[in-house]
Amino acid sequence: MEPSDSSTRLIRILYVIGQMSYGGAERQLIELCKGLNPMRYALSVCSLTPKWTMFDRYQLPHVDRIVCYKRAGMDPAIIFRLARIMYKGNYDIVHTWLYTANTWGRVAARLAGVPVVIGSLRVASGWQNRFRTFMSQCLVPLVDVMVANAQAVRDSDASTLLIRPEYEVIYNGVDTKRFLPVAPKLITQTRSSLRLPENGPLIGTVGRFDPQKDYRTWLQMASHVQASLPGARFVIVGDGEFRRAIEAWIVELGLENNVMLLGSRPDIENIMPVFDVFVLSSRYEGLPNVILEAMSCGVPVVATSVDGTVELVHHNETGLLVKPHDALALAEAVLRILSNPEKARKMGQAGRSCAEDLFSLERMVTATDALYSRLLFRKGISIKAL
Repeated sequence: MEPSDSSTRLIRILYVIGQMSYGGAERQLIELCKGLNPMRYALSVCSLTPKWTMFDRYQLPHVDRIVCYKRAGMDPAIIFRLARIMYKGNYDIVHTWLYTANTWGRVAARLAGVPVVIGSLRVASGWQNRFRTFMSQCLVPLVDVMVANAQAVRDSDASTLLIRPEYEVIYNGVDTKRFLPVAPKLITQTRSSLRLPENGPLIGTVGRFDPQKDYRTWLQMASHVQASLPGARFVIVGDGEFRRAIEAWIVELGLENNVMLLGSRPDIENIMPVFDVFVLSSRYEGLPNVILEAMSCGVPVVATSVDGTVELVHHNETGLLVKPHDALALAEAVLRILSNPEKARKMGQAGRSCAEDLFSLERMVTATDALYSRLLFRKGISIKAL
């Protein structure tokens, strides 16, 4: 099919996202909206929940917000509400993010006659129950491409399906101009502002308070490290429904004077470079943004060897990998890095170079732009010439 002439109009894209909080998927969507050329694309975002935390923190006047909230539980009518929005908006592309949006959004897009429908895979599929896997299988014919943020995420999804969609792997990107190594003077100032000791090892993590992150194992790691290094301090940035459980574990392990919970913070780029080691104890992942951010800040990483994490952390080069659920192994890895400052410095430098070379925002946006162009051309729609 010869592409139609769309040189006089913008390509219209609707992003449908299952939630809008301060998670990795939401941050990536924001960065994509910021990076795509507004002279080429007209962008709209529809959140299925009444949370616009991310958009409230960033100024994106060129992106339209659309309200279409899904009711709690099963809400089949959401399909028709979304389809009405898509039909009236005359969208060329509907790109869904997260499971709920993937499920209802692609059905609505096909009902509305949207030419290009794209889904997103953000975490490994092993966490899904049988019903969700069944639904994913049934909806395969309705999507042109499923975008995975890591090869492991793609492979995990493919392993659960008998009939598979077309996949495209586009790695998350990190803002290497925002997340930077900082001078020792600034580290001292940040420690002081957080009321942390000027000296002594600082081990940190960032993430929502969710069972996926396995904070109990993380805190057990902290207990082991503290037993060997009494001057060590531990910082957790994040919040969520499991905060009370985490606070109880801190008391149970006798870490009240060693662990600081900072809550959710908009200035992670100022806190991350202060860490001597970044530790992620997740049970499963997609491609964790927080590891990319730590690497971009030149901080060595200790992480569990799950899913897309192993595509980021090169063992003994940018950090150390250990098996999940093993607090002692996490602690030993942290102590190994802290005992060799020169090796830690080299790991940090290698992480920074890896982030700049392979995981920049520019790469992520360019790859997504190229995918859109290819799919539109396949459907006979050419992108506005610049």
